Amino acid sequence: MKGLKQGVLLVAAAVAGGLVVWLGLRARESHFESKDRAETGEQAPGSTKTPGVVRLDSESQRRAGIRTEAPTPYDLQRQLIAYGRLEEDPSRSFTVRAPLAGTLLASEGRAWPVFGQMIPDAATIGLIEPRLTAAEQISLASQLNTARSELQASEAARNTARAAFERARILNADRKNVSDRVLQEAESRWNAEEARWKAAQESVRLLEASLRSSGPGGRSALAARRGGEVVEVMAQPGESIQSGQPVVRLSRFDQLLARVTVPVGQNAPPDAARALIQAVGFEDQPVWGERVAVASSVDPRVQSTSLVFRLNQPRPEFRPGLAVTARIRSSGAARRGYLVPRAAVVHFHGKKYVYVEKDSGVFERREIEAPEPVDGGYFSAVLRGKDRVVVTGAQALLSEENRSGLEVER
Repeated sequence: MKGLKQGVLLVAAAVAGGLVVWLGLRARESHFESKDRAETGEQAPGSTKTPGVVRLDSESQRRAGIRTEAPTPYDLQRQLIAYGRLEEDPSRSFTVRAPLAGTLLASEGRAWPVFGQMIPDAATIGLIEPRLTAAEQISLASQLNTARSELQASEAARNTARAAFERARILNADRKNVSDRVLQEAESRWNAEEARWKAAQESVRLLEASLRSSGPGGRSALAARRGGEVVEVMAQPGESIQSGQPVVRLSRFDQLLARVTVPVGQNAPPDAARALIQAVGFEDQPVWGERVAVASSVDPRVQSTSLVFRLNQPRPEFRPGLAVTARIRSSGAARRGYLVPRAAVVHFHGKKYVYVEKDSGVFERREIEAPEPVDGGYFSAVLRGKDRVVVTGAQALLSEENRSGLEVER
């Protein structure tokens, strides 16, 4: 019985020893297998995908339109950063003023202009009913009667002078019964009376038009010679206005100004002719601005100089008051790096990335730290000349990466 127990113990010890050896060998194999997968990029069955890495076969790359390029070397000149806001260009603003005193009226079948409305060129925005007092109407009526009397008298004198000229002309033609001098004097009198008659006619016409304009039939159109967007309405229908009083202000935002302030302690380069302007909310869509002026005085609030730039191609979303950042080229040694095309940059969790092809069909997402916008894209110092950057199809790779991650989580 005792020998039997000893035999069982020996067998158990042998089995336990073999199990320990087998487990050690499996652990060693698993270690080398994991190492091989890490080196080749192969995923273990059932394991999660490597964050920031996307693998696509050649057919999938073709469908996604993936195209890679080596980054372009780029020397970034030292820049001065200034901050400010967008402003209206005064040359693109137009104020509609009342041409005469009277009462404002809305055009028939047309609403009064409102803020934000677009008004075309030469559009009628309302009517003005001229305002004349009783004394003014009586005075105009008296002047009209006098003018009509003068018109009748001048017309009679004109007819008499014309008849005398015709008689002298006939006699002069018939064997010079009347001398040439007499004929010239008759023609001169006729021309003078003709001029007086026309002047009397014009006086009557103007006085009659003034009297007619004092009633509903004499309403004058209030037109905007140059159109634009309504930015201010300074009078409403039914109000009495004076001649020259502003009624509506229109503006066009196809040209905007960026007024920026140079940081305290720094000086703007005197030869800086332009700057790269970034508006808040549109940092990925910078536009160039040409410098048009330097502020005539120092801003007392910040004790610094302001610069004014005119935007070359402002976007429809840009409006006065929008905060902007201006990057002005300054003197100093340039930084060496690479130009990243704007189409190659993707946004993920508030940061900017590019995809770099590590191996055939293997794309790694790499963060661009502190990217600086330049003409045509971004400046980056984290890339290398041998990198192959995805310049077409980067967004498709990000979508594939996110989709793959969701599939694994399910």
